[in-house]
Amino acid sequence: SDLPIHDAKAAIRWLRAHAKELGLDGSRMGVVGVSAGGTIAVLLGVAGDVPALEGDVGANVGVDSRVQAVANLYGRINFLAEPESARAAPDQAVALNQRLRQLFGGTLDEKRDLARMASPITHVSAGDAPVITLHGTADALVPIAQAEELDAGLHRAGVEHRFIRMIGFGHGFQNAEGNRRVREFFDRHLRGIAAEVSVAPIVAPAKK
Repeated sequence: SDLPIHDAKAAIRWLRAHAKELGLDGSRMGVVGVSAGGTIAVLLGVAGDVPALEGDVGANVGVDSRVQAVANLYGRINFLAEPESARAAPDQAVALNQRLRQLFGGTLDEKRDLARMASPITHVSAGDAPVITLHGTADALVPIAQAEELDAGLHRAGVEHRFIRMIGFGHGFQNAEGNRRVREFFDRHLRGIAAEVSVAPIVAPAKK
């Protein structure tokens, strides 16, 4: 069964195969993902050594699909944690289940192995790409517990993770200070600039 990660890895392979003609440094590639894109971005960061997720999309099979830095904005990290986290937002649970059926071709119970394979947390290991995560404490769609699980897993594996709690932010936020820290993170890991990326929480402006 094809997963979105197969397309994403094909895109990385294509960019790396054509890096010279595009004027890119194929050895230093970073990805940013928002919401479902955050899930795919983290998968790119942790599944460079997982043949089952490589896929055979495109003409560059065999080119390295690993990335060197990941920015994850409120992505889902563990699909199998959903039954628990959905209780915190029951109105979201029905819509989420429909989307997951579409993604996996069945319910989570029917497609547990596929859901586990598609969950970034499954593949965390030493040597994975460094990650910066921004996640809202008031996110009703993807509970912040998902980001906390990623934080714990990456730290256990010895992988750098800058986890910024966005206090009072929900799902789908845009924030200038958060964006600035993401740029600093990429400067540090892709451009060799000695940037110290703060993990101090960012607080949502008070509603008028």
